[in-house]
Amino acid sequence: MYTPKGCAKLIAIDLRKEARDIALALGADQAMHPDEVPDSLKLTEWDDQGKGFGVDVAIEASGSQAGLTLAGEMVDTHGVLSILGYHQNGPRSVNMQLWNWKALTVINAHERRVDYQMDCMRRGLELLARPQLRVWFIILFLIFQRQFIYGLTQGAVK
Repeated sequence: MYTPKGCAKLIAIDLRKEARDIALALGADQAMHPDEVPDSLKLTEWDDQGKGFGVDVAIEASGSQAGLTLAGEMVDTHGVLSILGYHQNGPRSVNMQLWNWKALTVINAHERRVDYQMDCMRRGLELLARPQLRVWFIILFLIFQRQFIYGLTQGAVK
């Protein structure tokens, strides 16, 4: 996992244990199930502003209502909420009162401009060349997972 410059703590939240394990192996500081997120990582009460609750940046990548709600609760006042999740199965509801008094910056992380996508891919390849980004673990895991699933379908793994 690549920790951006200036990122003090990287917290991965996922329903799947294997995803949390991979996040930790790739450098996340913490990994937890959504039900395990402590109140100290959420800012949901006006009177708790400035008391260290919440996170500066939340990236919502679940594509679910529950993930969007949790991400909105986790962002601190004047924080950034980047919505990357694929929200295709119907409308979503957000707590506009909460988002308003937090004065959030909400970013739609979907990118449709082909020229910008190409520039991002170029920059991504440059990152791959750096030793800070440990992608071999992900590649090996995906190869193993594919071989394991193939073995299951062929009856070789029981």
